[in-house]
Amino acid sequence: MAKKLVKETNKKTTKVEMVETFNKVKNTAIKVNTQVVETTTDVMDDMRENGKYWVETVSQKVKETVDNFDVAEVTTEIVKATKANVKTANKVALGSADYLIDMTLDNGKKIQNLSAKALDGGFKIAAKQQDIVFTTLETLKGQLTKNASRFKDLFNMN
Repeated sequence: MAKKLVKETNKKTTKVEMVETFNKVKNTAIKVNTQVVETTTDVMDDMRENGKYWVETVSQKVKETVDNFDVAEVTTEIVKATKANVKTANKVALGSADYLIDMTLDNGKKIQNLSAKALDGGFKIAAKQQDIVFTTLETLKGQLTKNASRFKDLFNMN
């Protein structure tokens, strides 16, 4: 029985200690929650005040920038940059054109040399063919002259 009594007493003591601990934790949580709410409210108020300041500052900076914006200066800079780009493009185009002309001239010289050789060879062949034709004609003339009397006799017979 003494054991039972000790166990029951221990249970009651543990329950009392747990209730007290739970109440301490609960009270601490309420205090922390209250502090968090107060701190959050202070932060929100500060953000509202600072937000107004930030909006005013940004608005003022934007207005100053817009007021100080010089369209002529920006346009001049754009025109200068465009001119520089056009000059660069023109140099590239001229360089390419010069290269193409040089290549065309070199290839034209090569074609002229090849054509000259072909014409020279063609003239030599034509001269040989002409010599062959004239030689053949002279030979034919000689044979016709030699055999003319025989042809005459043959045709007279009929």
